[in-house]
Amino acid sequence: NAYEGFAPRGDSRPPQRALLERFTVLWLLDDEQERHLLAATVEDPTLRKQVAARGIGAAVGGAFQTLDRFRTGATQHPLAVALLRAAVDWRRIGLEAIGRDSLMALARQYVTGGVQPDESYQDALDWATTVVDGVVQLLQPVTGGFLANDYLLDDLSGPDASPVPDATRSEGLATATPMQALSLGYSAFQSRQFDHAATAY
Repeated sequence: NAYEGFAPRGDSRPPQRALLERFTVLWLLDDEQERHLLAATVEDPTLRKQVAARGIGAAVGGAFQTLDRFRTGATQHPLAVALLRAAVDWRRIGLEAIGRDSLMALARQYVTGGVQPDESYQDALDWATTVVDGVVQLLQPVTGGFLANDYLLDDLSGPDASPVPDATRSEGLATATPMQALSLGYSAFQSRQFDHAATAY
């Protein structure tokens, strides 16, 4: 790990080592029981979920890395970012994992700038699902499709968030179970999308 990388070797003593030695090293075991014990002390539900799944270090550092990767990816991977926005909006309307077919069908709705990117769907999906530093994965493959990162969902769901496109709500309803349709209807009603709410109910 990075800490061991600054360890003295023979007569060589990295200058960073002197700084590190001013701190007390606290080792946290990365096992399931330890993660759940730490998660139980966290009040924020999103952070609690991340701590339980990945550990305290990954959870705390993961928020910055998630948003930094998303924002810097906009220029080099516009289709991948569009996939992520579609997956986030899927969760915003009351669903969880988005199926591959729905994700691909909606992606072009989220490309900004009016220019279709020269990026294949597979390349975009590979970039979005890449695990960075063993910590950050913006789009997680799960049973039934793909799940948008929790931190990304929080960041793109604030009061200034863009409205969910009609196409996303329609696609969600087309693939929803009766129970999921209730969630879709409630979400649409909360967003004052009354036509979509009436259709879902």
